Amino acid sequence: IFVTNYLSQFGSRFEYVPSPLLHDNLRTFVASGAIESWPELESQALCSPSWPSLHLNFQNALGNGVRRSPGMEVNVGDEQCRCPEARCNEPNEIPFRQYASDAYPQAGYLPLGPRFEFVAPDQSEIRPARERSLVANFVGARTSPARTALVNLVDTATLSPRFGPLAAQISLHVTGRWKKDPTSSGYIAPSEYRKVLLNSQFTLCPSGTNPEAFRIFEAVDSGSIPVIALDDHYQNHACRNAFKPLLDSGAPFVVLRSWSELLERLEALTA
Repeated sequence: IFVTNYLSQFGSRFEYVPSPLLHDNLRTFVASGAIESWPELESQALCSPSWPSLHLNFQNALGNGVRRSPGMEVNVGDEQCRCPEARCNEPNEIPFRQYASDAYPQAGYLPLGPRFEFVAPDQSEIRPARERSLVANFVGARTSPARTALVNLVDTATLSPRFGPLAAQISLHVTGRWKKDPTSSGYIAPSEYRKVLLNSQFTLCPSGTNPEAFRIFEAVDSGSIPVIALDDHYQNHACRNAFKPLLDSGAPFVVLRSWSELLERLEALTA
């Protein structure tokens, strides 16, 4: 399975990855009878022209009910889980989707991965936590109450005798709204953002339009530990239990119940 640069119009990328998760999902799709046969999935197999193609169904195009065949359809961009269950929870219709949710238990899940402009660091660039000058960072837009609460928490903490020194080591770069173009006015350059991740022990990942974000995977690529919160915004989101695949995988993230726990948790982790 591969798509090159096509998803850049949305802000993502897919690359062929011989991962167990992807293979398991593909085998489930084959077993459903949605297609009659599938070449043997070798761990290092290259994409074959004989394989069914991958069709990307953007959420705003799902209403027309058109199904292209043969091929596998992937629902992308459905950050609010609005895809009708009759289509997105049916293996014979749209067997794969971005943005995990309990609302679609039959759908295979394809993680976002880093954004298209993010250059994956070389292993030689990854430094131990003790050599990173920033405790944490958040670079993003105020697209949710969770993000606003986080920014206010850190800003207020700078005046605290206890947490002030810690808050001074948290880098915040916040814009008013999300823009697809990473070079937009008010944004830091992608190369600078990459440096921030590589220089941060932790990366704060508050829910935005969806709990899952490119930032999570960019932080992992950079050796910066993601911090997520299962707060009210997460619990009440239309994409229920969106972090379940990550949590079930045993990902070594810092998991908070609320962003109000952040400073005490960072204080303990960096003591």
